[in-house]
Amino acid sequence: MAHIGTVKVDTRGERMIASGQFSVQRSWAGGASHRFRPGDPVTLVDSRGRYLASALSEDDPEIAFRIFSRNQEEAFDQELLKCHLASAVKLRERVIPASGTSAYRLFHGEGDGLPGIALDVYGDYRVLQLYSTALARHRSMILEALETLFHPRGIVVTDRTAGPAASRSDRAHGRLAAGEAPPPDLTVLEAGLKFGIELTGGYDTGLFLDNRENRIALARYVKDRSVLNLFSYTGSISVHCAAAGASRVTSVDISERALGRSKRNLEMNGLSPSDHPHRKADALEYLRRGANRGRLEDVVVLDPPSFSTSKKNVFSTEKDYPRLAALALEVLAPGGILVAVSNHRKTTPDRFLSSLSDVSRQTGRPLRLLEMRGAGPDFPVPLSTPEAAYLKVAILARD
Repeated sequence: MAHIGTVKVDTRGERMIASGQFSVQRSWAGGASHRFRPGDPVTLVDSRGRYLASALSEDDPEIAFRIFSRNQEEAFDQELLKCHLASAVKLRERVIPASGTSAYRLFHGEGDGLPGIALDVYGDYRVLQLYSTALARHRSMILEALETLFHPRGIVVTDRTAGPAASRSDRAHGRLAAGEAPPPDLTVLEAGLKFGIELTGGYDTGLFLDNRENRIALARYVKDRSVLNLFSYTGSISVHCAAAGASRVTSVDISERALGRSKRNLEMNGLSPSDHPHRKADALEYLRRGANRGRLEDVVVLDPPSFSTSKKNVFSTEKDYPRLAALALEVLAPGGILVAVSNHRKTTPDRFLSSLSDVSRQTGRPLRLLEMRGAGPDFPVPLSTPEAAYLKVAILARD
């Protein structure tokens, strides 16, 4: 598609684009609303008219354009898409095991050179997530490229352009866009373990791929130990811990449906839910009751959503994580392991660790950092945008 216009950016925009940024703020382009439609290809130039990058126009209050190339000769077309996708495949061939894992991220936005798009593999199916109105306009071309390269059994598309509010919109739910409809409870593998997922009809599939390597890493800490998994959702962490030999894994979640799926995931792996209890409860209330009873756990996992509500509480990671961690330390046995997870994008790793350090000091329960982890290697992050490394996993030992 030929470029239909040229946009001049200011000196700050020049610097940011030169540093490797993919998103061009409206303020860098004079705050202009522009005359372009979402998805229109444009040329970005400096104050002297010199070429900087090629981008797609965006319908976003802050972001005016998303860069797709820094080569003036490249157009936004099937060949460009196929080139980016082929490069992404080569990386995954190096970092994803050839067997035992059939669910992973194949393309991760700007980490693979094209912001606003993600592509996940679930066995023979592909799930395309569009975070950009610019790319949503080119959906047909993207789907054609995916079918040509991968020949999947089916392609499901989810529209994430509404941002955090998308979870309340039907349009954000997975919908079949090409090929054969997936079964309602598709089975995939993760490090040899089986998980049931749902690709259509919901906001997510029931298996968060970015946390895969962290689930696997927990195995070394849980053998013959009791584990309390808070905000357990569909039990992916619980299954990994139980399979690694935990003496008891207690899964706590406010959703009865999620707990039911967690039990099925255990059973799919030859593990009995009767050995690993499930509790429908608000996590904060459950911790308060546990602290009052004096019951201690060897391992406590905190993996809350950034925002959630229950009948009694509204939980926000940004405001409430310290309170949650303090309660968790009350039920963590001396010598125990605290696994603290945050996917809050505005919380940096340093700020996250500082918050946990404050909790440790205020509660009088010393903690030592054993591992600081993030998303797996199938979620690459450009060094020019370190803030894109949103997932933070701190594994700590209580003295």
